[in-house]
Amino acid sequence: MKKQITIKDVAKAAGVSHPVVSAILSGNKSTVRFSEATKERVLKVAEEMKYKPNILARSFQQKKSFLIGVLGFDVNSWIFADMLEGIQSETFSRNYAPIFLTHSTPEEEEANLQICMDRMVDGLIVNATLDPNGVCNVARYKELMADDMPIVEFFGKGIEGAPTVIPANYEIGQNAVKHLIEQGHKNIALVTHDRYKSTSRNHGLNWDAWDQYRGYEDAMEDAGLEPIVITHPMISEPSINSGWRKGGEMTAEKIINHKTDITAVICYIDYEAYGVIRGLQRLGKSVPNDIAVMSNRAVGIGDVIEPNLTTQKINVKEIGRTAAEMVFDLLDEKSVETKRLTNELIVRKSTKN
Repeated sequence: MKKQITIKDVAKAAGVSHPVVSAILSGNKSTVRFSEATKERVLKVAEEMKYKPNILARSFQQKKSFLIGVLGFDVNSWIFADMLEGIQSETFSRNYAPIFLTHSTPEEEEANLQICMDRMVDGLIVNATLDPNGVCNVARYKELMADDMPIVEFFGKGIEGAPTVIPANYEIGQNAVKHLIEQGHKNIALVTHDRYKSTSRNHGLNWDAWDQYRGYEDAMEDAGLEPIVITHPMISEPSINSGWRKGGEMTAEKIINHKTDITAVICYIDYEAYGVIRGLQRLGKSVPNDIAVMSNRAVGIGDVIEPNLTTQKINVKEIGRTAAEMVFDLLDEKSVETKRLTNELIVRKSTKN
C-alpha cells in the first residue's frame, strides 16, 4: 500500500515546522504566525505531494466526527435522490460526509438515531416519522437539542423547536389558481385527500395539503370565484404512487357530475393528477379540451403522462443543500429560522387551450 503523505512530510518538503503546516492546512484560527509567502509555499507543496488530511486525526484533535446524520421517512422516498445530492454538495464543500438512513416506523427511526449517536454525528437533518395523528417523537428530539445537537427538519413540521426547510405550499396553491385563471378558467376545483382538513393544521402529517388548500381558497376568493374541493380517501397500497393514482381515478366521476360545470382541476401531486386524467379519459372526457388538469407537486412523471402534465416543481436539491447549510449555521452558533422555498411552474399540454 502506498504510504499516506502526512503533515510532517509536507513540513519537511516545504522547509517549515510541523505546527506551521498544521495551522495553514487546517484553516482554523491559530496563534502560530507565518507569512503569506510561507502559506503559498506550503499550499503548493501540499498540492504537489497530493496531501489529504487524516480525518480520524482531525476528529480526535477537534473532537468532531465530521459526519452529518440524515434520517428520511420512506413515505417521502421520491425526494431522496435529489435531496442527498443537495446535502452532499454542501457537506462535501466543508469536508463533512452525510450518513443516510431511512425509516418507516418510530422504532426504526429510534434505531437509526442511535446509529448516528454511536458514530457521534455533529448534526442531524431529519424527515421525522409521524403517527396517524401527525405526531412524532418530539421528546427524543428535544432531549438531543437540549444536549446541543443541531437538528434541522426537512419536508415536515413535526419536531417542535427545530428549524425546518419546506416548500412554500401556500404560495404553490395560489400560483396554481392564478395560472388557470390566466387560461380563462373560472370553475376550478381542488382535488386532494380527505384528511387535508385534519386537526393538525399547522403541524403534523397533513400540513402541506392544508397549506395548499389555504392558498387555493384565498386565491379563488380574491378572484371572486367559489372554491370547490373534491376529495378521495387515503388509499393504503404497497406503493404510495399507486395509492395516489387510484385516489385520483376515484374523483373523475365526481368532477364530471358536480353541480358546477368544472373546467379545470388542481391536484396535490403528479400521481393523483395522472389518476384524474385516466379517470376522465375513461369517462369520455378530453384533457384539456373538456377539463384542464394540473399538479402542485412534480415527481418526475409529468412529461411521460399523455397529455403532458402541467405541474409545479420543487427544487428538492436546493432544499437539501439549504438544510445542510442550516445545520452548519447551528454548529457555528448562528440564529437559524425556518425557510420556505418556492416552486417552478412548468406549463405543458394538460392546461393549454
